[in-house]
Amino acid sequence: MKFDDILRILGEFGPYQRRNYALLCLIVLPQTWNTLIQLFAMGDSDHWYHWCQVPGWNNTFCEEEYGVPCDVDTKKIFNIPLIDGKSSNQEFQKCARYNTSDFPILSVVININGSFNSDHHQMARKDFRADLDVIPCDAGWEYDRSQYTRTFVQETDLVCANSKYIQFPQMFYYGGYLAGSAIFGALGDRFGRKPVLVIGMIFRIIFGYSLALVHNYWAFAVIRFFNGTFQIGPYIIAYVLGTEFVGISKRNISGLFFSIPYAMGYMMLAGIAYLIRDWRLLQIALITPSFLFFIVFLFLPESPRWLLSQGKTEKARKIIQHAAKVNKVQLPDDFLDDQDDANQNLKYDEKESERKPNFTDVFRHRSMCKRTFILMYAWAVCAMVYHGLNLSTSNLGIDVFLSFFVSAAIEIPAYILSIFIVEHPFFGRKRSTVIMMLCGGVACILTIFITPGPFRAGVAFIGKFGISGAFNLIYLFTLELYPTILRTVGLGMCSMAGRIANMLAPLVLLTGDYWIHSPLLIFGTCTVLSGLLCLFLPETRGKKLPETVEDGENFGKMPDTNGKISYPVNGFYELDTDIVNDSCSEHGV
Repeated sequence: MKFDDILRILGEFGPYQRRNYALLCLIVLPQTWNTLIQLFAMGDSDHWYHWCQVPGWNNTFCEEEYGVPCDVDTKKIFNIPLIDGKSSNQEFQKCARYNTSDFPILSVVININGSFNSDHHQMARKDFRADLDVIPCDAGWEYDRSQYTRTFVQETDLVCANSKYIQFPQMFYYGGYLAGSAIFGALGDRFGRKPVLVIGMIFRIIFGYSLALVHNYWAFAVIRFFNGTFQIGPYIIAYVLGTEFVGISKRNISGLFFSIPYAMGYMMLAGIAYLIRDWRLLQIALITPSFLFFIVFLFLPESPRWLLSQGKTEKARKIIQHAAKVNKVQLPDDFLDDQDDANQNLKYDEKESERKPNFTDVFRHRSMCKRTFILMYAWAVCAMVYHGLNLSTSNLGIDVFLSFFVSAAIEIPAYILSIFIVEHPFFGRKRSTVIMMLCGGVACILTIFITPGPFRAGVAFIGKFGISGAFNLIYLFTLELYPTILRTVGLGMCSMAGRIANMLAPLVLLTGDYWIHSPLLIFGTCTVLSGLLCLFLPETRGKKLPETVEDGENFGKMPDTNGKISYPVNGFYELDTDIVNDSCSEHGV
């Protein structure tokens, strides 16, 4: 009896599987915490207030010499030029100051004006600053700490000319995503799901605490690489564990639903970061709950499917029997006896194992090659735009914590909608993905033309809704488009394209230094193009999945009564069902 046949008797998503799935969702819940700590550890002070430190200007000096306090407003008024020389909005430059080495000028101002009210400040600026030189900050910076009490940017002065270094640690982080995706997939197949999951969580904790202790920029970037490696690795293993013990009819729901706890953790991060404004304390607070997951591991079983593939039949038997007891079903006594060589469950037959598939196979055949390029591009766009929008929530013109929370909350309806819309006869996989992508892309482009504020934030959140739903759908769509023999290889290629695009997202954000709207323009146009390209993919809803390379090549095509290939019109075939079935049988489809 095959394992999928056992699941039909056991229950495709019974109480035992639901319990394990809930435990795995707890592991997924904090997935965003390490990823988006970037927004708070590297709180971009170029979007908040910082200004040049002025040597000698401190409260003690001013009070002793002139009898007035050197508060923030006073120091700015007498030392920092206004942007474009405008005085109405009091916007001070962040990377330059007046060369005010002649301190007695302050006493002259006091003697002439007699007070330090704002009108006299402006008179003093006009009368005594017009001829002073403007120089770059040469003694460091001061920071407005009302938003963040401490960030790594403030500690290392990653502002002005150094602000370009802010995004590189996140690029290192996504480089760790790429490495972790490759390494943990292989380790999980070799040593089992559960031990690799435990090891991954141990190293996640080690490098999580290491990040909170580091003070050097490049050490910070390197640790971010390992944060990414051990963040994505356990997630992949948890995803595999969550789907391998679920029956075929429920696997789509179990796979797509995994995004819900991901978004819930995203929302929780907004509240935690609001309460803890010091990035080091925040990092410690986010990594410490990971110790609780070792309690979760006590109740998680190894994957029976993997055990059977390794010939460990007795271990698999015990887990399946326990699941049957919890699900209150009766399994046949010989449910595994007819396949003691249980490796046959998941291995290729002798002929197929002569040459294992590799990544070149998805490019050898015309139809699959076209689909592979479209899917790789779609994965790359979804990954780049999704993470790019996550990292730019502070630019919407509303409170950063509110925008962060809403950006997370908007993902939940997107994921729920994607679970149901893919099964609708009209939308299916293809139209659902296309609509979500076009929604995300058009919203990103429209955001360019809206001034910062609530309305712009609302349009941007529509874009986040679209790209989140598309990212959730493209995974399922990809799985169903490749034949069984190439499914893992094809998914790996697409996933790799997404990981590389993750690394590009911070670099795209850097283009905003040259034109503020360029990131949104890039995100929007790439997403719209991706949606249009997905129109060339075949629909997979309700179709038997391809098994062989030949099936994959002919997938989406239907032989007509004359033996010619007929393509679907508007997603439907207008052929007699009996004739079609007979023709399909003749062609081995």
